[in-house]
Amino acid sequence: MRHRSVADMVTPTAVTVPRSSLVPIVLRLCQSVDGVVDVVNRLTFERDDMSVDVQEATGR
Repeated sequence: MRHRSVADMVTPTAVTVPRSSLVPIVLRLCQSVDGVVDVVNRLTFERDDMSVDVQEATGR
């Protein structure tokens, strides 16, 4: 079995999620994977559902 270095395990990923409210959920899921040491947030989103206007309209 070949030993893997940390450099082998780095997976740069830029992902777009549909809503901004999903960003912290996706980050938490990535951080919860066994063996993950650090997660760099490069996530973008299509729609900001956490803006002040949306929060006021929904009562959040």
